[in-house]
Amino acid sequence: MKKTAVYGAAFNPPHCGHIDAIHQIENLFDEILLVPSAAHAFGKLMVPFDIRCRMLEMITNEMLTGKCPVQIDTIESSLFSLHPNNPVYTYD
Repeated sequence: MKKTAVYGAAFNPPHCGHIDAIHQIENLFDEILLVPSAAHAFGKLMVPFDIRCRMLEMITNEMLTGKCPVQIDTIESSLFSLHPNNPVYTYD
């Protein structure tokens, strides 16, 4: 059975702490999905979603070792567009 980690965060901006967390779990899973939040649940101002996704892609491409596939999943953006007045949580 394939084991998938889902790592949801604002990634505002993505930084070395995020990469460290990924390194700590990469040997435990077959793949890791990074799920940037579309809108902060508590109203925190954030860099636009597409820019955070591009920054996240750059930092993961440069800093990850490739032990475990890491993918960026933008599903929260789709969920937020369906209900723009409601917060979206990673577990949604």
